[in-house]
Amino acid sequence: GMALAASITMISMFGVSGSESYGSIVGFMVLSGVANGIALPASNLALSRGVPIRHQGAAFGLKQSSGPIATLASGAALPIIGLQFGWQRSFLLAGLSATPLIALGFKKRVAGPRSTRGQLSREHRRALFVLAFGATLAVIGGSSLAACYVSSAVTAGVQPLCYW
Repeated sequence: GMALAASITMISMFGVSGSESYGSIVGFMVLSGVANGIALPASNLALSRGVPIRHQGAAFGLKQSSGPIATLASGAALPIIGLQFGWQRSFLLAGLSATPLIALGFKKRVAGPRSTRGQLSREHRRALFVLAFGATLAVIGGSSLAACYVSSAVTAGVQPLCYW
């Protein structure tokens, strides 16, 4: 799942780097959202299977902090790379950075238990659906905040800091 998500992300980033219209950029961003939807449960499953229980709290904490860290890194990388080489090349480099994860993901396959779909009661499925829907709304809220932060800060008068 993580290799598939990284592959879709790479395609999306390459697509954005070559886009010449707003519609195609939005389409590739939606595609990257699909990749995110695949990556989250896959990474949770990998951590729950591959990390000893006594270390899972720290492992999941690090995983959950990856979103804000990625927002910080992209916020720093775009001006540094984008001002030097153009924003399209920033997305091209972001797409290339997925290569190791794709290679490792397709190389290492972990066998797991068979699906438990038939074993869940109707009430449990309903509860999981409600939780998944709530998590979806939470991700949309967090992503929207990150996406609009810079333009809101500039509109409010925050001056960009450049140390280079």
